[in-house]
Amino acid sequence: GITISADSVSVDLMGFELRGAAGSLSGVFINGALRAHVQNGTIRGWGQDGVNGNNGGACVIEKLRAGNNGRDGIAINSGSQVRQCVVSGNGRVGILTSNDVEVDDCIAGANTSHGIQVGTGSNVRRSLASGNGGSGIACARGAGRSP
Repeated sequence: GITISADSVSVDLMGFELRGAAGSLSGVFINGALRAHVQNGTIRGWGQDGVNGNNGGACVIEKLRAGNNGRDGIAINSGSQVRQCVVSGNGRVGILTSNDVEVDDCIAGANTSHGIQVGTGSNVRRSLASGNGGSGIACARGAGRSP
């Protein structure tokens, strides 16, 4: 789909959809970049992740719908924020984070594994996770979970 390899890049999908195909990689791949901002659209049907930000950090992912991806809907690294996202029907975790990530106002349902899985020092606020194959919200030891 889209690879982000430079710092401080903003991608506004403007309501459009990035649709993958069988055998594809990730819809958005954040490759070593810091402070990427991805927003306002749908990312679905990718062979791997909807958003793969495991190699980035301090990113903002907001107002995305990530569904029916082969692995995780949204996977993001430390110091990032995931806001107002809906993830459903993904092959593994809906929202998967590393440590020190804020997840706010998100909905996760019908994912094969956990709806939302966060690392140490992370917080999940005002979010709903229901009907997933694993836990609704899975926290590493030391992660916070707020209503």
